[in-house]
Amino acid sequence: MHIFAAARRDRAPPTTAVPPTPVAPVGEPTPLLRHLAGEFAPRVAGLWPPPHADFVTAPAERRHLACIALGRALGARLGVTPRVLLELPLKQAIARVLPGAPAGLRRALGRLGEIAWGPGDYERLIFVLAQEVKDVRHAEAIRPGQVRALASLPAPLIRARIGGFALNEHQAKLLAEVYGTIQRLRGQEAAARAALRWSGMTVARDLFAAAEDDLLPDLPPAPFVGVGRLRPLTTKTEIRQAAARFRNCLRTRIPLILRGEAAIYEWAGTNPVCVEIQLDALHGWALSEARRADNAPVPEPDRSAIVADLKAMGVHVGRTSAHLRNCLENASEDWWVYPDDQDEFEIGWRFGGD
Repeated sequence: MHIFAAARRDRAPPTTAVPPTPVAPVGEPTPLLRHLAGEFAPRVAGLWPPPHADFVTAPAERRHLACIALGRALGARLGVTPRVLLELPLKQAIARVLPGAPAGLRRALGRLGEIAWGPGDYERLIFVLAQEVKDVRHAEAIRPGQVRALASLPAPLIRARIGGFALNEHQAKLLAEVYGTIQRLRGQEAAARAALRWSGMTVARDLFAAAEDDLLPDLPPAPFVGVGRLRPLTTKTEIRQAAARFRNCLRTRIPLILRGEAAIYEWAGTNPVCVEIQLDALHGWALSEARRADNAPVPEPDRSAIVADLKAMGVHVGRTSAHLRNCLENASEDWWVYPDDQDEFEIGWRFGGD
């Protein structure tokens, strides 16, 4: 008995046969059905045989609901009958296909156009609606590309209505990457503050400028507090505002400032001047350039007043080490001429003159 009992214990337990998953019926669709139902057409033809009149003549919202049901069936038979999809009151039919469907789906189904979407796009629509996005719920027309763009965003950005309903997919993915980077490097609170700020942007240019500012860390302290009429620009916001006032490319200098290699000052004269200083290998901080609005040159007497303020602040005004090295490299050439008034030439060049 013990031998047989041991044998029985060692024997593999009997397996229970799993019935194969029933496959949804397919049929041969007509050209019109292929046009309306897209990749769902063969399975729709299996439910509504030719000429598929019940499906083809049904309202677009019913056809979309049927495609959602087919997409969710994943090749198995539907859990609802064709009659439920096309004849049951729409609210009840949605509840049968999608128990707990997000608010707004019923209205959205009538605004998806006449042609079936892809199964992935339907799922993105359901996800976006679940975030209570009013821009989608109240839209007069909803396109797959718009939904794909929104679905590319993290849920907090969708709920914050970033970009409204106007972002394309590439823009949305870029914002998602920036948001994720902020969240990873500085934490959820910083990401939430960025999302709140972005939610107030109604113009794409402002939105992406804000995202750029939030992505980069705060600027380091200015090397000098300022002297006379020279005042340092100490934040990214001040740099951006100055770029708008002076109508120049000042924003592109932010990476240099972040590396501690440059600083920006504004000279508050009758005609304000934007002044950049850079860290020089020989002289420490040195004047890089100074320009008025639209990169216009700085005339006298403002030029001399700015030079005086810079020197009082401890900034070198004159030939930089990089420029001096270039001159040494060129000095052996016959065409190279040393200016008669080197100081005047150097200062004029820094201020936009000849």
